[in-house]
Amino acid sequence: MEPLSVGLAGIPRLVPYAAGGDLAYGGRLHGLLAGSMYAGTLRALGACVTDCGDALLLAKCGRDEPIELYYVAPDALRVLDERLSGLGAMRRTIVLRHGGLVVHAETHLVNGCRPAAARSQWVRLLLVLPPEAPPPATPMAVYTAVLSNLSPCDNGQAFCEKEGGAEAAVADLLVSEKVLSSWLEGLGARLLETSAQLSHNSLVAYVHVPVKLGGSGD
Repeated sequence: MEPLSVGLAGIPRLVPYAAGGDLAYGGRLHGLLAGSMYAGTLRALGACVTDCGDALLLAKCGRDEPIELYYVAPDALRVLDERLSGLGAMRRTIVLRHGGLVVHAETHLVNGCRPAAARSQWVRLLLVLPPEAPPPATPMAVYTAVLSNLSPCDNGQAFCEKEGGAEAAVADLLVSEKVLSSWLEGLGARLLETSAQLSHNSLVAYVHVPVKLGGSGD
């Protein structure tokens, strides 16, 4: 199956690429994704991080793990092919899920590696910020995006389901799961997984939105 590609005026068509293990943020191979754009954290269906000795890489397995999604240019994809083939990884298309959304993305998979140690208790995500609530951690970047059928609740502490939509700030965050959970509890909100269109480049981002608990009204 051909992966979805995104064409923007004047630049090459971009390809969604799923990065886990040492290719994810903070990993020693993450530099191979230099110049690519982080598009959110989704759950890979039937793929997980394994320990191959020389690197932590993705392999097929019987569980689903959070995976970072990037938009990469064709030249960057060729560099990944060359570098990762030397580690025994071959390019494949995998399925990612984000709430009710299904996304096909390119990645590199290995065979015959052992399960990796327990994952970190930190998570990277694109978090939509309520207008009256400070972020739970210092953002690495902040974008503006357009949400569909979600708008700030009257108190500005979370989002409520409403017809139409709204423009909102989206923060690229690295945050501990404990801090994120406490932040949501203080807002009386839960995370909704959805997509949004980034205002500066029209790319689709896969975001987490703090939605008020207890229904769509305020």
